[in-house]
Amino acid sequence: MAETTPTSQSCALCEQPATQACKACKADVDLPAVYYCSIDCQRTHWVEHKAECAVGASRTALYRAAQMARDMFLDFNKQTWGDKILGVKERGNVLRIAIQELSVNAIYVPFPKDLGLSASDEAAVLSHCACTTSLAYMWDVIGVLLSGRDEILLDRSSG
Repeated sequence: MAETTPTSQSCALCEQPATQACKACKADVDLPAVYYCSIDCQRTHWVEHKAECAVGASRTALYRAAQMARDMFLDFNKQTWGDKILGVKERGNVLRIAIQELSVNAIYVPFPKDLGLSASDEAAVLSHCACTTSLAYMWDVIGVLLSGRDEILLDRSSG
């Protein structure tokens, strides 16, 4: 359960110098890791640490689900893009997007790769232009991600 890392932390139980961090706490993005000098101290302290560690593990799982949903959302938008982007210009902290709308019956066009946008600006364009449609399609997937199940089952019988 503990992982050795070079650090000058003190043991959560005996306050001696410690180099072994609780793996679940170390993975949490908001809470500092809890360190131990030995596996014995970690086992003894587990009764006290267990609840806090579970909160951290749940938070980490939620962040991972959110990141996965965000990545799927952006990939879906890239694959189902419906307008021709004529250009994107940055003015201050505002992106101005020149779009040529295609007909309702038009086949999806690929999202352009040569816009010269940073990853965060590309995500902003993809999110702004197709937010509600993608979320409507992804509702079930987001539900599965938040349910804690380990797999997503896709029904491929309709296509």
